[in-house]
Amino acid sequence: MSRRIDSVLRTEVVFLAFFLGMLAFHGWGATVGWKNANLPGNEFRQTQTAITAYFVQRDNDFSLAYPTPVLGKPWSVPFEFPLYQWTVVGVSNVTGLDLVPAGRLVSALCFYLTLPAVWLLLRRMGLARPLRWFVLAVVVSCPLHIFYARAFLIEMMALLFGVWFLWAYVEGVERRSKALIVLANLMGIGAGLVKVTTFMLYLMPALGWTLWWYVRLWREHGFGHPREWGSWTLWAGLAVVLPFGATLGWLEYADYVKSLNPVGMDLMSAKMHTYNFGTWETRTSAETWAAHWNIQVTNIAGAAVLFATLLVGLIAWGRWTRWALAAAFFFVAVQVLFPVLYAWHEYYFVANTTLLMVAIGLVLVQLWESSTMKAGRAWAICLVVIGLQVSLYLNGLYATQVVGSAGGDTVTDTLNLVTAADDVIVVAGEDWASMTPYYARRKAWMLRSKTERSWDQIEAAMGELVGETVGALLLRGDQRHNGELVSRVSTRFGLEGTPSIRWDEVDIYLRPERYAKAAAGIGLIRAWGASVSGSISGDEVAPDGQTFFADLPVNIREPFEVCEPRPVRFKVAHGVGMTREDNRMFFGAHPDVQLWFNVAAGRRTATVEIKLSSGAYTDVNPQDASDGIGLEWWENTASGAVQPLFSHYINPRDVPEHRGIQTITTSFDLGAGSTLELRVTPGPNSSYSRDWASLSRVQIE
Repeated sequence: MSRRIDSVLRTEVVFLAFFLGMLAFHGWGATVGWKNANLPGNEFRQTQTAITAYFVQRDNDFSLAYPTPVLGKPWSVPFEFPLYQWTVVGVSNVTGLDLVPAGRLVSALCFYLTLPAVWLLLRRMGLARPLRWFVLAVVVSCPLHIFYARAFLIEMMALLFGVWFLWAYVEGVERRSKALIVLANLMGIGAGLVKVTTFMLYLMPALGWTLWWYVRLWREHGFGHPREWGSWTLWAGLAVVLPFGATLGWLEYADYVKSLNPVGMDLMSAKMHTYNFGTWETRTSAETWAAHWNIQVTNIAGAAVLFATLLVGLIAWGRWTRWALAAAFFFVAVQVLFPVLYAWHEYYFVANTTLLMVAIGLVLVQLWESSTMKAGRAWAICLVVIGLQVSLYLNGLYATQVVGSAGGDTVTDTLNLVTAADDVIVVAGEDWASMTPYYARRKAWMLRSKTERSWDQIEAAMGELVGETVGALLLRGDQRHNGELVSRVSTRFGLEGTPSIRWDEVDIYLRPERYAKAAAGIGLIRAWGASVSGSISGDEVAPDGQTFFADLPVNIREPFEVCEPRPVRFKVAHGVGMTREDNRMFFGAHPDVQLWFNVAAGRRTATVEIKLSSGAYTDVNPQDASDGIGLEWWENTASGAVQPLFSHYINPRDVPEHRGIQTITTSFDLGAGSTLELRVTPGPNSSYSRDWASLSRVQIE
């Protein structure tokens, strides 16, 4: 019986089922937070990609000098060829998906379409079919692969092209297949154009395979068959000549476009060489390799997994060891080639992580090829390793994904509220991080760090903006005291000479033509913690700090999707905010909150789903915990009277039944011409401490 069980555990169907289970786990993890509009995971780079896609779609601009409007006019500072961005826009246009889910869908599909190429490479190595499924299961268990398979980034598309290039190159050259040589060229062109560093990575094992062919040829024939040597070299050259030409041609063109921008010249290839390739000091720096190691053990494979793999490799040394060592070598080699890029940007590891996971998988499959290792014991060891990978994801990157928001912050929401869609914003104190212009949905001239007093460059950049409307100047941090910059920008573009809207760390200067827009949302701006100048507050149009829903920009309306119908006006003490948990939207409702609805007179039924965050009362000193919140419905009559309709008190600190989402339904009669008002209040003691309330549904029927 034990032999029969051992035999069953070694069958392909078991390995396939295991792979499908891990693939399902990967698919589940990749969709966590799918609907969130924020972009966790190197938001600097994701928003740079996303803002390109946004303006490509908005302006239908599919030019090679594609828009990345963060460094002023002309708006293009190209790095990668925009195939990913164009694909995302195409998917969005065809399916009707918003850009963010479309971007995530394209990334996920690229990752899943990479797996067949990995399978074919494993077959090329001679690995048995059942064990190929296991190695693929190891690949999809990687937390980094889960997290970035749903990112708005070019990485997964570059990985797709890179791995398929490697397979097509090896098979095409060895088999002298014209069709595969064509495929290798297409995949190589894709890899080189989408992300040249990924292409360079997969050229390494391609070169290694080529050198192995030459070594084999030398052993068999020496140098006595020049035609054979020439044939191998010709086929290898035919597989890469077009990718090399396309990549170099694109880099030349991209540099030319950057040179047209007074700021972009600093981003040309020659200027970026040290940053891209590092120096001897960075390659030998303990700090650099500590950064690499930290990314590896927190996002790719934990120290326990690496130790277990090393131990298995030493004990079960076998024929797959050399392949595992080769994959691990190239995983490290690209970090040596680009030490700074890999130290500062964890998403760069998307390119080479597949190699490390394949190496781990190849070491583990040797357990099944050991004549003394029973299948049950081999499975136990492998399940522990995979379990550690699952745990690494659930205790790490999962938490980053699960809680989301509408993206941006109160500053970007304010910019969107007070400027026009075609306005340009000028930003200093944020380097050229694309988060502010992307979430504000505005073109920007961002002054890169250490150039905020480079007056010749600043004057040149301002000259390029002739004919554009500059709606706002934003200064953050120390740049708030850059009076010379304020004077030059405000004078040139007709902005207010003193701050129009202020936070502790941010000043915004508006053009007078935008005061009316700011005044329409003044209650919301103040709720976001800002102070406003007299030139705006003197034109206040909304009563008592209220904001009219119709005055909101489209992206700020998203949190109100929990309401059906939408409110006509509102007043919120802490601004409009939202989160998503498990793809469910929650409207921030920290008291005081007032929402007014226009509904028909008669018998009405209102349902509210509301909760108080568990952090308001769990593991908190009872004296500091929230004492509850109130939920109230009021009728605002046509005569101006306000009368109560319903009230309910929620106190999860003292009443366990009030914990979690509470569904509260009530019915009442509404008079003709009345407006219905929903209030979230601090409760009977008027204490606002930890009243972290949120609404997930407000429905009036």
